[in-house]
Amino acid sequence: MEAPRFLKKLLGLRDPQKAANLVASGVACARDHDVDGALARYRQAISADDTYALAHLNVALALQDLFNERRGELSPEEQHNALAEMSVHLKTALSLDERLTPGLRALGYVERAQGHFEEARDAFERYLELSDPKDPQRDRVQTMLTEVAERAALETALAAAVGVAERVHDSDAAARTEAEAQLLTVLEKEPQRAEGWWALGVLRRAAKDPRARDHLEQALKADPYCVVAHKELASLHFHGGQPDLALPHARAAYETDPTNAALVCNVGVCHLATGDLKEAREFLLIAKGLAPRDPIVLDAFKALDDATKAPRR
Repeated sequence: MEAPRFLKKLLGLRDPQKAANLVASGVACARDHDVDGALARYRQAISADDTYALAHLNVALALQDLFNERRGELSPEEQHNALAEMSVHLKTALSLDERLTPGLRALGYVERAQGHFEEARDAFERYLELSDPKDPQRDRVQTMLTEVAERAALETALAAAVGVAERVHDSDAAARTEAEAQLLTVLEKEPQRAEGWWALGVLRRAAKDPRARDHLEQALKADPYCVVAHKELASLHFHGGQPDLALPHARAAYETDPTNAALVCNVGVCHLATGDLKEAREFLLIAKGLAPRDPIVLDAFKALDDATKAPRR
C-alpha cells in the first residue's frame, strides 16, 4: 500500500530525481507515438514524487491525447470521468507551479469541455497573462476566451435569475422583472436550458401570467426529468382545480425520490381530489410511514377519512 503524501513528506520517501527521469522517459515514449507507455511512466513519476508538477501536467496531457483519439469509443460517463481526471491532475500541477502555462491552457480546454465556463475563462485569462507574446497558441486561446467568457456571463445571469425564482415570494417586483429579462436573454441563446424555462415559469406564475404553464412545459421539453418543473406543474394544475392534470406531474416527481414524504403525499392528495380513494390511501399510508408527525400528511389523512365517511350520492 502506497504511503499517503503527508507520510511521504514526513519520512522523506519522495525521490524527485527518479520522478524527473521517469518524466523524461515518458516524453521519449510520446515522441515515438507510444502514449500509453508515456502515461504509465508519468504515473510512476507521481508515485516517486507526488509534488513534481511536470508529472501531473504530463499525465493530464497524455490523458487528453488518449481522450481525443478515443472519444468516439467512450460512453458519456467515461468521457465525464476522463475529463474529471484530467482536471484533477491539471489543478494539482498548477497548485504546485501556478505559472505552468501549458497547464493553464489545457485546463481551459478541459473545463470548457465539462461546461465549466467560468473556470475555463479564468484559466485562459491567466494563460494569456503569463504566456510569451510570441506563443503561437495565443490567437487560438483568445478565440476560446471570447467564447467561454460569453458562456460564463450567461451562466452567471442564469444562476442569478434562478436564485430569484427559488425565493420568488421573498423577492420584490424589481428583482423579478430583472430576473425575467435575464432569463429571456439566456433562453434566446440557449433554449435547451430547462432550469431557465422553469425559473421563467415560476416568476410568471407569481405574476399570474397565463404563459407560466407554457414555460414550465417548455422546461420538460428541454429535460423530461426536470423535477422542479414537474413539481411546479403539479401545483399549478392542482390549485387550478385540475387534479387529473396535476397527477402525472406529481407521480413523475415522486418517482425521482420515492422516500420523500412530501412527494408521496402529493400523489395521494391528487388521487384523493380525483375521487380515487383506494389509491389515495395507499400513497398516504406510505407518506405517513415516512413522516408520521408531518402536519400536512396528517391533514391529508383527515381529508381522506372525511371523504371515506361521506355518504355517497
